[in-house]
Amino acid sequence: MRGTILLLFLSSLALCASTTAREFNPNGYQLPDGAISLQHHGDYIEPYFATKALLLAQEAGLDVRQPLQQWIQWLLPRQDKHGGFGRYCRKPGTDWKLCAAADADDSMLALWLQLLYTNAPDSGLPPEWQQSVRKARASLAGLRNRRLGVYHISGSNHVALLMDNIEVYSALIAIARAQERFGETDGARSTYAEAEKLNLSIKRVFWNKHAEWFRP
Repeated sequence: MRGTILLLFLSSLALCASTTAREFNPNGYQLPDGAISLQHHGDYIEPYFATKALLLAQEAGLDVRQPLQQWIQWLLPRQDKHGGFGRYCRKPGTDWKLCAAADADDSMLALWLQLLYTNAPDSGLPPEWQQSVRKARASLAGLRNRRLGVYHISGSNHVALLMDNIEVYSALIAIARAQERFGETDGARSTYAEAEKLNLSIKRVFWNKHAEWFRP
C-alpha cells in the first residue's frame, strides 16, 4: 500500500519539476510554511512520502535545495522526544497537530537521517541538526532485532519488512558516504560495517533459497 501511494505521489510531483532549470518546485504540495502535503493543496502531512520524494528528486539530478530546506525547517521542531515523527493534519484556519502515528518508524527514521546527512555541508552536520540526528539514530538502533539483525517497523510492531530494511541499508550507505565527505574516517568505517551486517541479515532473514525470491 505504501508503495502504491508513493508512486501516485511522485507522479503528481513530477509535474512540478522544470525540465529546463532542473529545479524541483512542488507548487501546490509545499505550503507557505514549508510543509509538504500528500494531496494538492491538502491538509494532511505524511512525512515519509515527502522525505522520500525529495530524496528521489535529488537522486534524479533535480535542484531540491529550497524546498528541502523549507521542509527540514518545518519538520525539525515536530520531532518527538524519542526521535520519531508522526502524521500531521489541520482544519482550515488552524495550526498543524499530530493526528496519527507514523506508518513505519524504521523507514521514516532512516529517510530523515539520509536527508540530513546527504544535504549537510562538507564541514559536517549543522549544529541545529545534530541533536535531531542523535535522537533519530538512537531511536533507529532501538528498533534493531539483535538476534536477527534486521529492523522492526516500530517499538510496538515487531514485524520486520524487506522494503523497510532495504531503506535502512540505503540510508546507512548514504550516511557513511557523507561521513567520508566530512572527514570522519572512523565514523564512516563503522557505518559501512553496520550496513554490511544488515546486508547479510537481510539475505539470511528474507531470502528463500528454495523458491529463489525474497520474502516481503
